[in-house]
Amino acid sequence: CGDSPLHCASQQNNTYSALCQPPCASGFCCSKWGFCGNTPLHCDNQQNDTYNTLCQPPCASGFCCSKWGFCGDTPLHCTDSGRCSPTCAPGLCCSKWGYCGSTSEYCNNKPEVGANDTSLTRKRFDCIFDQLDSGARDKRWQGLQEALSMVQFQAQNRDELIMFLAHVSHETDGLKTYEEYCGQSGACANDYQDSWCPPVQAEPGKQYYGRGWFQLSWPCNYNTAGQALGVDLLKNPEKVA
Repeated sequence: CGDSPLHCASQQNNTYSALCQPPCASGFCCSKWGFCGNTPLHCDNQQNDTYNTLCQPPCASGFCCSKWGFCGDTPLHCTDSGRCSPTCAPGLCCSKWGYCGSTSEYCNNKPEVGANDTSLTRKRFDCIFDQLDSGARDKRWQGLQEALSMVQFQAQNRDELIMFLAHVSHETDGLKTYEEYCGQSGACANDYQDSWCPPVQAEPGKQYYGRGWFQLSWPCNYNTAGQALGVDLLKNPEKVA
């Protein structure tokens, strides 16, 4: 005696043990052994039922796409565990269904992103600065490429690149401004005039509030940055932005 499909196949009054002489009842799949059910063993290889349709999104209303790429309404289908948001951990790939993994189903010939990947692609740039309109984002991207062509810069690891971009995003309000808002309005325009590196002093009539992707501020910092770039930023702080 038993209660598995193998024991009960001859019983026709139980949905789970009905030999499928297709179709199965709504919401159930026919396993490769010819029995109806709604478990992965029944539905993994099926493509003709709502519960096991490979999601090439979206699933039907009320259903979710599981990390294995099938539609259903169970916790296994609808929890967010493993979703790429928006990137996966080093060594993992984001599948076309939005989940992280390392098998061919996830990576599909896409290069894996490792801890040493320091490339800043246009796709990543657009993802980070997604609050900009497309026109402004194009200009910012072009400006970055021009700057990188003139200055030798290479992040040593992925964390360094992430910190660089996080700093830029924070200081520029997501690249929406190159000048500190309170400086533009005049509220803090004269708050950055002091010097701690004599004989360098603020130039008369010049203001040293935050400007640029890293919000350069104070006369000493303008002077040092200008020396590194070969530009007199102490006398011409407005050239930063």
